[in-house]
This record gives sequence, C-alpha cells and structure tokens, in this order.
Amino acid sequence: MPLSRLSSFAGAFVIQLHGDTDLSERRLAGRVEHVRTGDAALFGSLEDLLRFMDACIALDRDVSRCQPVSE
Repeated sequence: MPLSRLSSFAGAFVIQLHGDTDLSERRLAGRVEHVRTGDAALFGSLEDLLRFMDACIALDRDVSRCQPVSE
C-alpha cells in the first residue's frame, strides 16, 4: 500500500466499549484498534486507552515523515 494511503489512516482508531462502561462513574473498559496497523489492545481504564493511543500516534508521526511531499 502506498505511503499516502497509509497516512490517511494516521490517528484513526476503532474503540469498542464494554456494556458495563459508565462514564459518569469513570468506569471505562473495552477494546481499541489502531486502523493503520491493525494493532489492538484491551483497556480497563482511560489511562490504559490513552497509553495505547499515544504509542500508536507516535508511530503515525514516523510514517508521515517518510511520506513524499507531493505525488
């Protein structure tokens, strides 16, 4: 897949929340998938979710640096 196509998914995530998630009680759990890489993780807290997303966003930055300026 060309880098331009890959970078269009940079920063894209699919988040699935468990049925017992209750944001008003700060109870958050589910599964998150990074669209560009397909990497996925289960999370049991907002901190876990953000940690996974932060790592993936760092990878997205590296890919976008490799992308040609024009096509």
